[in-house]
Amino acid sequence: MMRGERSFTALVLTVCMTNLAYIFYTMAVVTRLYQVSASAAVAIFIVSVSARIVSNTCLPLFVDRLRTRSLLGWAQAVQLVIAMLIWVLVQFENKEDSMDFIVILFILIAIISFFNGWIHPLKSTYVRLLVVKKRRVRANSILSTIDHMFLFAGWALGGVFVALLGINVALLVTVVLTIIAMLMLFLLPVGRRERKGSEMKERWSKRLASGWRVIWKQPFLRTLIIMDGWEAWAGTIWIAPVTFAYTEQVLQEGEAWWGYINGIYYLGTFAGGWLVYRFATRMEKKIWIYMVLGAASFGLLTLIYGLTSQPWLALVLVFLMGPAYQMRDLAQETMIQNSTDAEALTKVMAARSSMVQVIFLFSMLIITSVITYIGVEWIYIAAGMMLLVSAGYGASCFSRMQTEGSLLLENTRGERVYE
Repeated sequence: MMRGERSFTALVLTVCMTNLAYIFYTMAVVTRLYQVSASAAVAIFIVSVSARIVSNTCLPLFVDRLRTRSLLGWAQAVQLVIAMLIWVLVQFENKEDSMDFIVILFILIAIISFFNGWIHPLKSTYVRLLVVKKRRVRANSILSTIDHMFLFAGWALGGVFVALLGINVALLVTVVLTIIAMLMLFLLPVGRRERKGSEMKERWSKRLASGWRVIWKQPFLRTLIIMDGWEAWAGTIWIAPVTFAYTEQVLQEGEAWWGYINGIYYLGTFAGGWLVYRFATRMEKKIWIYMVLGAASFGLLTLIYGLTSQPWLALVLVFLMGPAYQMRDLAQETMIQNSTDAEALTKVMAARSSMVQVIFLFSMLIITSVITYIGVEWIYIAAGMMLLVSAGYGASCFSRMQTEGSLLLENTRGERVYE
């Protein structure tokens, strides 16, 4: 199935350990900040997202200089050092001068978020390097399913873990998990760095925009990115303030049901990953159709979710969103992987991630500002309609490309992309 199953297993463990470490670190930091200032705990989210935007914007500059494994190694090493510094900072915190503590913590969090922003583009690049084209849907589904299993366990148990054992232990666990992730890197190939001398002399501004140039040249990539933009605006409905308001105001339930909704959603994504794996061979033959079908299903379920006030029906809808989301997301990622070589892929994924983060940040600010003036159910209804528009746009563009024959493209290594 894969070029080096041991390397792919190492990649899975690296990604899962990194994400699990990030969960424990996030819970520890937010818990400590909330003890100092509730507003600081909210502001840290904006700092983290902003740092990821800068991270993904700057990644093409580093891709030109370093190999894939080196980039991943640097990202892991910096996160390890910062986690240790945060642990030391908490130990020697001056209770009487909390402002200095918050400022230093914000700087450290910005740095760790910057390097954590590299993980997803590099992960996608490694799937492109390790897995043959006809098996990438299955590989992406395996990686996503296992990762969501760890995410479900981390978010479900992390709060209890921090409450019982304390912030210091949670930060130490973060350090241990990051070390395990770094050790797994030695089982990965170094990756390619194939830049010509003339390309290396390009101005930094052109290198920053290199991912966007690749996207602009390929119509189906442009279509995918436009769909991602619409979906990013809609994706903000799942942030904590909105989901909690929906649970309280529409479902007329308490905090426990907010937890149920989050848990059921992760369970649905786990089931969705398994279903994609099970039907991967069928999906690979008509991948764009399954991508559009997943996007449309997710939009329709979101629309119905906004219209219902029955708690149990809401749980069923959220569970069904998991498979719909996985079908859409895994098909999208596979289409991007199949369309570019490894070096270009890192830049394309970085550009995509940067755009999604920017839109998500603005959408979050807008929605949290208007949620008190309009019913929260209308936010979900609007999001569902936006997702359906995105799916309709994708269906129209890809069907036209198929009719014209332009969906049969070759990437830079001469491989056929879609058949």
